[in-house]
Amino acid sequence: LIPGLTLQEERKQRRYSVVEILDTLEALLGTLTYLHERSPPVVHRDIKPANIIRHADSGAPILIDFSAVCDEAPDPDLGSMTTAGTFGYMAPEQLQGRAEPRTDLYALGVLAVTLLTRREPHTLLDHTHKLQSEPLVQLAPRTRGFLRRLLAPTPAQRYPSARAARSALRAARSMLDGQQQEHAVEEIIYDLQSSPQAQQIPALLVSDPITEQGWQQ
Repeated sequence: LIPGLTLQEERKQRRYSVVEILDTLEALLGTLTYLHERSPPVVHRDIKPANIIRHADSGAPILIDFSAVCDEAPDPDLGSMTTAGTFGYMAPEQLQGRAEPRTDLYALGVLAVTLLTRREPHTLLDHTHKLQSEPLVQLAPRTRGFLRRLLAPTPAQRYPSARAARSALRAARSMLDGQQQEHAVEEIIYDLQSSPQAQQIPALLVSDPITEQGWQQ
């Protein structure tokens, strides 16, 4: 038994800074790198707050509940032909009964959106199964771009691997100023009049401690 709370339990008690969420993503990408580089690759298929425990001593996020795990099929065009997972966190191909390592990257992106917005992902889906979170979350360009790529609708548009995604995240974070990383989330009540897309979703804006200026090329 792992001592600690799941992120599902933890997020009811506190709010996260963007940096804390990126810390969590980076750690989980390390776990996924290990799983996906097994032979054959191991695909979790059910990454969500309830399946991640924050270790009480180390603070490390630990992925649990491997009941939906599958080995990637030998033919990547076929994938896993059974449907498993949690609606809202499932990648588009997963709804068709297909899963591969990049399917877990999509779920990781959904996890980030869930922790940022404090909303269940199924409430943010449009009729095409696309998450409509950007009107609700204000992020610096590279943070936003990183999440967009995780959440790309097709596996080919996502990072090619968990290792590649982790390297991209580390490269982006290397530009952070140490003092900025200590900034907490700033809650702002969202003005529903300013965004027609969000009129049905009362929500919060989350301020990214990564400054816009710091990301200028």
